[in-house]
Parts: sequence; C-alpha cells; structure tokens
Amino acid sequence: MKGAMSREFMLKALLIGLFIFAVYSNINLIVRNHKLGQILREKRTQTAQQAFNNSKLKLLIAYYQTPSFQEVEARRRLGLKKPDETVYTIKGLATDTDQNPGLSDNLYNDIQPASPTTKTNIQLWWQYFFGE
Repeated sequence: MKGAMSREFMLKALLIGLFIFAVYSNINLIVRNHKLGQILREKRTQTAQQAFNNSKLKLLIAYYQTPSFQEVEARRRLGLKKPDETVYTIKGLATDTDQNPGLSDNLYNDIQPASPTTKTNIQLWWQYFFGE
C-alpha cells in the first residue's frame, strides 16, 4: 500500500515537473523570439535607411555631373560670370541651407567613437601570463 502510494506520488511529481519544464521552455522561447523580432526590426530600419542614403548618393552623383551644377558651382565658388552678364550681390538674404534644411548633401552623422573598455584585474593577469 505504501509502495503504491509513493509510486503514485512520484508519478504525479514527475508529471508536474515535466509540465513546469515545458512552460519554462516555452516562456524562454517566447522571450527569445521577441528579442530577435526587435533586432530584426532594427536591422530592417537600418537597411531601409542605407537604401535611402544609397539612392540619395546616386542622385547627387548624377546631379554633380550635370553642366547646370558645374555652372552654378563655378559661379558660386569662383565668382565666374558670362561676358555680357552683370552680377549683383544682395546682402541679408538667407542661404540655401537655411531655407530648406531637408535637402542637403550631408549623408553621414558624426558618430563619437566608443570609449575603450577597461579590463579587470583578472583579465590583465591572464593576458600577462598567457598573452592574447
């Protein structure tokens, strides 16, 4: 009688343990999948941003190769003008970048370098004895 009761108790404990293990494993998988989904969304937005920057670069390269851009830049940077042309300078006007900040040639954000990580004392001793 006592052996049958203890066997029944062990079987119930084993089933409860398996159930708890299954629930724990499923929760871990759900959390892991959620984290992977977040990483995937971030990577997709980064990829979309890079694709946008690439298309912007292609358009800028095509524009820089046009004669109209070269003429505008020669006028702006070198102060060139056509022989029969009179140039007037008007002071007090805003520049092109002030009028439309959405359109710019700047593609890259200035990113500060990451600070170096300091090694722990144990890591320094390990490096001293075994090298890296």
